[in-house]
Amino acid sequence: MNIITLLNAMRDAVADDADTKTWCQAQYGSDHQVLVGLDRRRPPEAESDYPLVHLYPGMETEGYELEEETVVINASCGIYDTANLSGLSDNITQMQGIGNVVAFRGYVRAAIAGASLGSVFIHRIESLYDTVEFYPAFIVTLRITIGAPYSLGGDPFP
Repeated sequence: MNIITLLNAMRDAVADDADTKTWCQAQYGSDHQVLVGLDRRRPPEAESDYPLVHLYPGMETEGYELEEETVVINASCGIYDTANLSGLSDNITQMQGIGNVVAFRGYVRAAIAGASLGSVFIHRIESLYDTVEFYPAFIVTLRITIGAPYSLGGDPFP
């Protein structure tokens, strides 16, 4: 199982997903950006940098005591949103970006789940929300764990 091959398959699935594009156009008037790797010296900060999906390798686990090899790929989904929901009670303020990043995450997750990953399978997808620290950017990171059983007599360290 090659982590770069899986990363590229997810990249293409997310970049080409029609439902994600339609939602981004309807909500933000632009297509989503897909990044593989990120220059932390020049992170996305402007409204025009969003919506975005940042894909990057997370971890690999392999060894003789294991029944399968696993890899973790992270997909950070971000939107830029300063709006508050209207029509709520006078004593309630709710940021629209929280609901929108949850919706965006759903589209990205569906695109990844539908990606052609060969004979491997997705064990789980964990969502880690950060809706405060980077305001007005709202971020959720999907931690995608993928597994592939070793073949009988196969070498876990090819």
